[in-house]
Amino acid sequence: MSETITLNDAMGIIEIESSGTVTKEGIASSIDAVIRIKRERGIDRVLVDTRAQEAMPSVTGIFELFSQFPRDLKVALLVDRDQPTSRDNAFVETVSVNRGARIRTFSSREDALSWLTT
Repeated sequence: MSETITLNDAMGIIEIESSGTVTKEGIASSIDAVIRIKRERGIDRVLVDTRAQEAMPSVTGIFELFSQFPRDLKVALLVDRDQPTSRDNAFVETVSVNRGARIRTFSSREDALSWLTT
């Protein structure tokens, strides 16, 4: 798995490029990094580009991770419906939203950024 985390200071967002086989440990590490950035910089908006993902953790792993997802973050998942992990990312959104988190999937970067910055 490869997750690259960068700050987009001009837009006030954290950007994550997620690719390859995504592991439960990798997602947990990225969540920890985002929480640390939020604490240090006050940035609570995150754009995750998942379009290069090939595989995600099991349904149980996704449920465990996102049942406890921080509610003080606003996260846009950029997803292509033809990618192998599109259903997994839809499940991420469902689990998170059902527990009060602000996560939403988008097929367009422009739509995702518009939602994040409003």
